[in-house]
Amino acid sequence: MPDHEQPTSAETAEDEVTGESEEAEPVTIFQEAVESVEAREVLIRQGGANNIHAEHADVRQSGVNVLTAGTAQFTQGAAAIIQADTVTATESGIGIIAGGTVALADSGAGVIVARHVTADHSRSLLTIARTIDGNVDTMLDTHGAVVAGLAAGAALGLVLVLRSLLLRRG
Repeated sequence: MPDHEQPTSAETAEDEVTGESEEAEPVTIFQEAVESVEAREVLIRQGGANNIHAEHADVRQSGVNVLTAGTAQFTQGAAAIIQADTVTATESGIGIIAGGTVALADSGAGVIVARHVTADHSRSLLTIARTIDGNVDTMLDTHGAVVAGLAAGAALGLVLVLRSLLLRRG
């Protein structure tokens, strides 16, 4: 092997990595970017993936565009969209989380939709959950989202009524 070639889990960013066998070893991506990964278990360290579909995904110091998993664990990572039964994020940033149970520690999320959210020193723009435990700074929780929606609807309705009255007189 020439000096400039290093062995990696994936050869190029366009690779699709699969590990669908019941006995398959975990797919490990280290300092590499891949397009798509489908496996029972995916481990990413200092890398990135556009799409991941796995039973379990463990992402550390890495970025993922879309992750679908049974269990997703992020440590110092970033993701655009996560859909998982269980999501655990530590010191991470995530755009949208849709899951059953979500646990955040020192993390931020744009939108969280889950049955149960546990948070410790975390932030979100909008959180919709059946139960929320811990310290999460949310711009809009479930109650706030309903109130904001009603207020926006009332304001828009008032503007439309006033507009129609002004147009009739003119």
